[in-house]
Amino acid sequence: MSTFSRPISIWVLHGAKAGDNTQLLALGNAVATACHGVCAIRQLRFRRTELLTNLLLRTTLAGLAPGIATQLAPPWPDLIITAGRRNEPVARWIQRAADGAPKLVHIGRPWANPALFDLVITTPQYFVPAAANVLPLDLPLLPRRDVDAAHRTAAAQRWQKELAALPRPWVAALIGGDSGPFRLTVARTRLLAALLRKEVHDGSTLLVATSSRTSAAAVTTLKSELPLVGHFFDWHHDQRVDNPYQGYLALADRFVVTAESASMLAEACATQRPVAMFDLATRPRLFESWRWKPFTFALGQLLAPRRLRRDIGRIQARLVERQQAYWLGTTLQRATRSTAAQPPATQPFGADTTTGQSTAEQSIVTDELDTAVARTLQLFTSPLTSPLTSQ
Repeated sequence: MSTFSRPISIWVLHGAKAGDNTQLLALGNAVATACHGVCAIRQLRFRRTELLTNLLLRTTLAGLAPGIATQLAPPWPDLIITAGRRNEPVARWIQRAADGAPKLVHIGRPWANPALFDLVITTPQYFVPAAANVLPLDLPLLPRRDVDAAHRTAAAQRWQKELAALPRPWVAALIGGDSGPFRLTVARTRLLAALLRKEVHDGSTLLVATSSRTSAAAVTTLKSELPLVGHFFDWHHDQRVDNPYQGYLALADRFVVTAESASMLAEACATQRPVAMFDLATRPRLFESWRWKPFTFALGQLLAPRRLRRDIGRIQARLVERQQAYWLGTTLQRATRSTAAQPPATQPFGADTTTGQSTAEQSIVTDELDTAVARTLQLFTSPLTSPLTSQ
């Protein structure tokens, strides 16, 4: 890495989406480590009217909930890392208030002109056009092991004790739900349950974790259709107990993941253990129902510029092509993984005994993250044209 005359101060603009926040902190902490800097979180919350104010004003704090703007004051950071449509006007406001000094890095798909950012780090489900300031990666960013080790170790140790009496192999079902045009309907949930029952016919133990996107109807259906679950976490009703998500990632022998979430797919595939994807199957149709999110998503797919569109099928296809995942109900073809069906009973396949993280996982996570860190640090060592701050 490059040598800096002083540490870089970093602001990470947290929003409401856990997948985005994971990527933001992964990059922020890695950059801070590389330059002996400081990474600080600025947690953003928004008014219900933020869409209108953000679209009209573009560079503004008007969409922020009361009291949030007080944390956005000098001394200004050297680097702002952001993701998501809501955060963009705030990030640009900070840059303008600081006379353009902070570098601005956006992760994912920018809704504004990509030229407004110093660097855009994106993945295949988005259609961000190639440019000098655009870095395409294969999967969403994940924390490096040395940064996340304490958390992963604690999760592995906590859930190893909790689940120790359950027979192996352990099959972890990571359940998402409604997202944009995708819906985990009762009918699809029943199909998912039927396929999960086949996954555990060999004496495996099924571990199920739902999420904030899983509807109450889907949870009820899963519970009724999967009577022999070894462990079930209901996100909406089990908030007083630990979420086992990280423990499942650390310890499970194979995974079933609903395929609407790029972040969940990335985290499961990074373990280098078998990953089966379940397709929610819903596709955007403009007038398929009265539901607002599917309607607006379909409208955007039809009318918005290509760079604003999203097709997670592009990530799914790449994972299948590279044999990093397969569709639930089909046969896993990757020869190097065929031996993982019956892993040692004492620890997950290929995993570190303390963190549950495989050597292969460490390599994948490090390679992607190192690329992003290197490009970010180049912003401070290479003469670049300033982004367009007038919009």
